[in-house]
Amino acid sequence: MISDDNYLFKLKSTKVADVVIAKKLGISVEEVALRWQRIVTDLQASEDNGYNALCDQFTVMANQYQLLGGSLKVMAGAIGSVMTSQELEGFIPLTSEEDRKLVLDSLRKHCIILRRFTPITPEEALKQAHTGN
Repeated sequence: MISDDNYLFKLKSTKVADVVIAKKLGISVEEVALRWQRIVTDLQASEDNGYNALCDQFTVMANQYQLLGGSLKVMAGAIGSVMTSQELEGFIPLTSEEDRKLVLDSLRKHCIILRRFTPITPEEALKQAHTGN
């Protein structure tokens, strides 16, 4: 299933007009611009904080491990579970909107913040593999 932000990204990448995107997503043109700015900011933060380099390194390691017959699927899911700026905003207990933005921008630029990791046992992994969940 594709999220609205992924769809917005695909449409913007193919140079679809904001008015058309807004109509397709059922949102205002202003909301399209706000979401696009958030996406661009998050992508830049991923470059700045080293997340993209981490993912590249992990991919090499996972491919090497796979050659030995192993899988790092659970770890890949954990590493791919980066919190969005919107999610992080709720964890910043500052009253000033300006302070909140400064802290959020600094965190995104200098830190990789993942969602809570829930370990999975081999038994659960086998069940998931057989049920397709």
